Amino acid sequence: MVAEVESTLGPIALAVMPVAESAFGYASDIRLMELSGAGHPLLSRLMLETPGTFHHSVVVGTLAEAGALAIGANPVLCRVAALYHDVGKLGKAQYFSENQAGAATAAKIGKLVGARYMVMGTFVDFYGDFRVDVRLVSVETSEIVKTEAERMQRDHLFDIVRTVAGKLMRDANLPALPRQTSDQRMSRQVPTEALTYYSRAILYQNRGQKDKAVEMYNQALTVFPDYTEAKEGLQRVQQS
Repeated sequence: MVAEVESTLGPIALAVMPVAESAFGYASDIRLMELSGAGHPLLSRLMLETPGTFHHSVVVGTLAEAGALAIGANPVLCRVAALYHDVGKLGKAQYFSENQAGAATAAKIGKLVGARYMVMGTFVDFYGDFRVDVRLVSVETSEIVKTEAERMQRDHLFDIVRTVAGKLMRDANLPALPRQTSDQRMSRQVPTEALTYYSRAILYQNRGQKDKAVEMYNQALTVFPDYTEAKEGLQRVQQS
């Protein structure tokens, strides 16, 4: 009898909850979880238009959640509030230092290295649900000419990068790779672990830490021996 009553009340409560939330100005944990989703329009704008502010908000949300757990407050409410606490910066994103490494900076770097386009982006991990937002910057005009985004699970990191790169470069009018090279690279499945080591290697290489870069390139090749980019990167570091 109790089980029958509970099974009946459950759907009724879910149906009545939105009305009650609106009437009493209360947000349930279910509603808060919806607001924290990466697909929410306001959070999507924050990711694309103010990536520095968004990253800061995610960090603050993590800290707020931990603090709430420690003192017995509502951790979901604290995390979601932190995610939205700086949305006012959307109006003038360029006024805030965390967002100022923008298209103009990317274009300056592009001119130094002789590039036609530069790619900027943000990479966000929502508890294993990865999202990549990228922007294609024209070095000549310093303008963002195209934006793309892709979202998949953690195990498909290489597919995320490959898919979003394909979308981004579709209309960029760049010279294509030789057909054989292109087919080989597009047919690969690079493990996420190898990609992580490769990214760290590039970071260490840019910082001038050659020994660490060599170590990370070798780790990437241990995980995925056919990783052409890692082989080329390792060769460049060793020859420099």
